[in-house]
Amino acid sequence: MVIGLGMLMLAGCGTFGNANNQPAQPQPDMPELAHAAAEQMMASNPDLTRYSPMIAATFVSIDNLTQSSTFGRMSSEIMASALAREGMQVREVKMRDSMFIEESVGE
Repeated sequence: MVIGLGMLMLAGCGTFGNANNQPAQPQPDMPELAHAAAEQMMASNPDLTRYSPMIAATFVSIDNLTQSSTFGRMSSEIMASALAREGMQVREVKMRDSMFIEESVGE
């Protein structure tokens, strides 16, 4: 009985969940990350706007330039939007079959 009572008292000293009782910080989402990246790009090179307009294209597989994904299409649109908010004139290209991309030539 004494052991059971001692265990019961020790159990009351334990904490549940977050030890400091503060809510966990939410993870940044894709638009927040894209906006931060665009902000950093413009801050590190303010002359980028003189190269306007910039053409935004879908992110594709580096191994197969004809293959994209929903994530690639969404992330390129989010990044283009973030760059536009930073002052870039962004033009989107939606004609994959009409453009020629030469593989293995630069990045």
